[in-house]
Amino acid sequence: MRCAVAEGVAVRAGVQCAFGCASEHDVDEAAVLAVVERLTAAGAAEINLADTAGRAQPFQVRQLVTRASAVVPTKRLSLHLHDAGGMGLANLVAGYESGVRRFDTAAGALGGCPFVKDAAGNLATENAVRVLARMGADTGIAPDILARAAQRLTALLGHTRHKRL
Repeated sequence: MRCAVAEGVAVRAGVQCAFGCASEHDVDEAAVLAVVERLTAAGAAEINLADTAGRAQPFQVRQLVTRASAVVPTKRLSLHLHDAGGMGLANLVAGYESGVRRFDTAAGALGGCPFVKDAAGNLATENAVRVLARMGADTGIAPDILARAAQRLTALLGHTRHKRL
């Protein structure tokens, strides 16, 4: 990463299973923050805190973002959220209220995690955009157009796992 940064490459680094792991369950927050510190010191332009296993809860998101922002400004933090247990949007709101403005989502909630059994899909972009718009955020995205596009995409792929707002 240091070589890439020295060559002018903007590196986006991710901390997987930052909120919990399918096999180890709880993840030590201090260990996550240590990784954030190392990635920041190595020059990462963005640090993505990933809820890879779909175990995050809003209080965890608020707490980890707050503590990570002591190491790296929130404008350089992003969140990767899954919609396990229907918590994806609640975690998005918690992250947004904590200062995060970048979120990994997927149209139609496509995706998931191939190494986590029964992993829920990624947070649906169309639902995230609607919630953020209702919170007054200017996403620059037309929610209705996005929702129609996501619906067409999921129909083409035969994907029906998530609910639309």
